[in-house]
Amino acid sequence: MGKTYVSKLAPFMEAFIEFKHSLGLPYQGGEYHLRNFDRYCEESESEVTSLKEIIKNWVVLRDSESPDSQRLRVAPIREFGKFLRSAGYADAYVIPQKVVKNKYGKCLIFLQMMKL
Repeated sequence: MGKTYVSKLAPFMEAFIEFKHSLGLPYQGGEYHLRNFDRYCEESESEVTSLKEIIKNWVVLRDSESPDSQRLRVAPIREFGKFLRSAGYADAYVIPQKVVKNKYGKCLIFLQMMKL
């Protein structure tokens, strides 16, 4: 791994990445987005107390972002939420699946219509 996570979720993020690697997945894209989310969490921790609120703010479609790019950025955070829930993390939040599906049943975020 080599790079350090910095938010209060750091130990869980490291365990999540180790889990993905133990499955034989390189998970480079997911790790990149998780690291960016980690920095966002660190910046938001003093302002927002709920992990759910941090995630809801994170998933918003950015001005320079297409829905496909948004899906790629947000999907690893949904997976991480599922990992947190399975580990018994009390503040775990999983982005609802209906939020990340496109018309073909594949993950895609349409946050303009999303109601978390």
